[in-house]
Amino acid sequence: MERNNIAIMIKIASIMFEKIANPALAEYDLTFSQFKILKYLMVYKPDEPTRQIDLEEFFLMSNPTVTGILNNLEKKGLIERRPNPEDKRSKLIVPTEKALGFTREFYDLSDKFDKELIAKLTDEEREEMRRLLVKIIY
Repeated sequence: MERNNIAIMIKIASIMFEKIANPALAEYDLTFSQFKILKYLMVYKPDEPTRQIDLEEFFLMSNPTVTGILNNLEKKGLIERRPNPEDKRSKLIVPTEKALGFTREFYDLSDKFDKELIAKLTDEEREEMRRLLVKIIY
C-alpha cells in the first residue's frame, strides 16, 4: 500500500496533528484525547448538558475509550460526573472550576495547533480542505 492512499494520508495528518499538540499539552499534564474532550465541554458545548454517550457519538469513540479518558480527567480534578436530572441512568459530564480556569488557554492552543498543521496551505486550500472533510465526515 502506498502512502498516497487517502485513508493513510488522513491518518498520517492526524498523527502529525498530535505531534504538534502533545508537547504543548504536556505542560497541562493532558493527552490530546483528554484535551479534545475538555475542549468539547468548555468551548463547543459550554452551556449544554453533556452525557458520556454524547462524547462517544461526537468523536466516534467507543464506550470503554471514553470511560478511560473521563476517569483520568476526573482523577486530575478537571471534570465531575453529576446525576442527570432527566435520566437517572446517566450522568452529566461537567468541567470543574480548575478546568474552566484554562478555557482561554485551551481555545488559544487549539487555534495554534490548527494553524501549525495547515500552515503550508493557502486560504483557498484551507477552505477547500474544510469543505472536503465536511463532505467526507457528514
